Amino acid sequence: MKYILAVIYCSVLSFANEYYFSFNKKVVLNKIYENRSVDNNITYYLTPNNNKIGVNDEIILQCNNNIDCNKLLISLNFKNISKISNNIFLIKLTKTQKDNIFEISRMLSKNTSIKYSHPNFIKNKKRR
Repeated sequence: MKYILAVIYCSVLSFANEYYFSFNKKVVLNKIYENRSVDNNITYYLTPNNNKIGVNDEIILQCNNNIDCNKLLISLNFKNISKISNNIFLIKLTKTQKDNIFEISRMLSKNTSIKYSHPNFIKNKKRR
């Protein structure tokens, strides 16, 4: 029985919609299909901990120290770049790039000048 559950679990993971890396660990996300969405620009996913997060058209990244991140991002043909702090930047993707947001963030993460890169996640508000 445990063997069957392990095979089913691995099968589900192999068909997962998207993933990103957090602290060098792969985090698998499963897309949630909702009929009613307040903002059509946000796509919702479930994390492995069953937390609901949203993804819009922004990537947040941090460059390694002593790297001119703005220059690097311009050389990679990103147009809409906002500087959040000394080495943290927010990239707003075009409509055509938005469909590949996870692929683009993984590609940026592979760059040795970039410390981390992932979609700018939107979390649900919680009452206190």
